[in-house]
Amino acid sequence: PGDSCLGTGTGYSGGRPRHSALFGFLIFLLVVLLLAAMFVAWWLYLATEPQRDTVRDLAAGSVAAVSSAVAWVQEKIRGRRAGSDADLHYFQPLGDLGDGLDEDVDARRSLFTLK
Repeated sequence: PGDSCLGTGTGYSGGRPRHSALFGFLIFLLVVLLLAAMFVAWWLYLATEPQRDTVRDLAAGSVAAVSSAVAWVQEKIRGRRAGSDADLHYFQPLGDLGDGLDEDVDARRSLFTLK
């Protein structure tokens, strides 16, 4: 009576078969493999060279985007924050070098005036 809503573990509920998560994953994998096989057949037999170049360009952009996303996630996991000391190595403004006419070389040796 009250337990009939939970199912009996036979794999059937209300006359419709229930599939496991493994079965759903295998169906997903089958569809992905079928699409991959269709793409390979298109690539080998039907694709022209400009189409192949377009696919190569799109794939390179996708790989670059995924690799930058993975690097961003790795930095977030490691706890590095934006604006860390590593970012200071890219650009530091030069100090005032003067007009270059004076002979005081020691005064011009210090390029960076950050304190």
